[in-house]
Amino acid sequence: MTAFYAVLDPSTRTLMYSRAGHNPPRLVRNGRVVPLNDGGGLPLGILDGEAYEQASIVLETGDLLLLYTDGITEAMAPVKIDDDVQLFGIDRLDRLLLDFPRAVLRFVSIRSEPA
Repeated sequence: MTAFYAVLDPSTRTLMYSRAGHNPPRLVRNGRVVPLNDGGGLPLGILDGEAYEQASIVLETGDLLLLYTDGITEAMAPVKIDDDVQLFGIDRLDRLLLDFPRAVLRFVSIRSEPA
């Protein structure tokens, strides 16, 4: 079983976290996607007594942090291309995250137009 555990100190904006084989969260900062790969270990229950390293990061104004499961990146496209299964994938997720602010503005703009 995979897991992600985090504690946020809002007074310092410090996020302390550890992963047990889980997908690394994606941090969008200054127009870049940074995977939080530090800390962690094997999935839970693989080895008795497994030690899990802890990592931390200070979140900045404007940061976007996405916690997700492999159900996102391994989702299959409804149509096969050349009989190949097309997964959503991490690259596509990162592109979506980078476009997120513009996508939200477009959505708000559409919803704000008079009927």
